[in-house]
Amino acid sequence: MSDKKLQILDSAAITQKVRRMAYEIVEDCYDDKELVLVGIEPNGYQFARLLKSEIEKIQNQKVELFPLKIDKEQPNIQTIETTLKENQTLKSKTLILVDDVGNTGKTLFYALATFTKMQPKKIKTAVLVERQHKRFPVASNFVGLSLSTTLQETIIVEFNGKNGVAYLE
Repeated sequence: MSDKKLQILDSAAITQKVRRMAYEIVEDCYDDKELVLVGIEPNGYQFARLLKSEIEKIQNQKVELFPLKIDKEQPNIQTIETTLKENQTLKSKTLILVDDVGNTGKTLFYALATFTKMQPKKIKTAVLVERQHKRFPVASNFVGLSLSTTLQETIIVEFNGKNGVAYLE
């Protein structure tokens, strides 16, 4: 891995991506009374907070936000933690699983398995940066930036409050 960082998204670009993705979500889920955003901690949750804020500016729609903890290196359904409980009904709700970077699909795959028992109306995924190295059959429905990279390169997203930046390393 190189010590060089190449900035691929600055704060203004991330703000624009969030706004565009929020409009896409509102258009796709226009008939849904409630949306449930689940952000994969830490950065996916920060990104989901930004999406929630933008969606609420666009449309008067109830948006719930929940964090999800998962070990991205070794995801395991038994070790996934969320404050969204199995007894909460999602049958009439659309769930959007949010992460900062979509890489192999492994994290989203295991995280999605957690919510299938809750039988939501729909499940969608949103990522800020999508890489093209899928090993698991998970496609992102809402994508800020799609980027072809080498396997040796890494995408790093950093959030500081409402500001964020993304690097290719």
